[in-house]
Amino acid sequence: LVCATLLNLIAMSVQSLRLSELEEKARANALKKVSDHFQKPEQLDKIDIIKSRFLNQKTATEAQLKMALYSQLDGSKVGLEKLDTALAESQTCRNRLIQLGSSLSSLTGLSQQLHELKNLSTKYSQLGAAMENMNYLVKAPETFEQARTYLESENLLEGHKLIQELEGIRDELMYEVYKEKSMDDLDTLRAFFRELENLNEMIRQKIIMLGSRLTSAVITHNRFVVNCVRIIDREERTDANWAKAIREAWFYAKWTTETWKKIYLIVYLYYKKQSVWK
Repeated sequence: LVCATLLNLIAMSVQSLRLSELEEKARANALKKVSDHFQKPEQLDKIDIIKSRFLNQKTATEAQLKMALYSQLDGSKVGLEKLDTALAESQTCRNRLIQLGSSLSSLTGLSQQLHELKNLSTKYSQLGAAMENMNYLVKAPETFEQARTYLESENLLEGHKLIQELEGIRDELMYEVYKEKSMDDLDTLRAFFRELENLNEMIRQKIIMLGSRLTSAVITHNRFVVNCVRIIDREERTDANWAKAIREAWFYAKWTTETWKKIYLIVYLYYKKQSVWK
């Protein structure tokens, strides 16, 4: 306390000293101006005019000082009002944060509930997809037989269309099961759709047969040749789509591509070479 008092006294003395210096400087300036204006005796006749001029300057200076002071006071007043407003808004925000904290504290366990809800939503979507495909699964054996009938009657396009529909259903179901990491269910689906391998083998054998006698088949079985080429084109597009799916999802339900174009060309070239040698 004593130190603070001493510091205040020192500050006041320094301020008084500065005021004294300013007062002395003002007196010196005033004396200089008076001496400048009254250097000659005849200038004493104009003392009233000079006095009036100094009074006008004093009045103008005081008015400027008052305006500057009022401007500063107005700015300070506006600043204080803004500070009061900011303080009130800060208090309002503080109260709302307290209310928000109280509300959030009552939400204990919400993340677990949302996780359970997410699991239920996923399960519901899977069940919905299963229901959509159930009709196809029930009719799958009948579709297998229909596709086999088409292939045996040389109606390759219709048979291949049914095969691709069944493969699409199989692939979608296997992908959903794959996401659940259920390997046993994957094996069950592979066993259920194993007939597709036999049907694909039938088409493969027909393409091999076509490649062995392509030169004559173009004339005698031109429709059969066109159908085989269209099937090969379908399979190539399907394999391209699956190659993209592998990059995006790292899952491949088909496991092996139907490289029928390669088989077709190899068989054709082989038998063509044999016919040339003969």
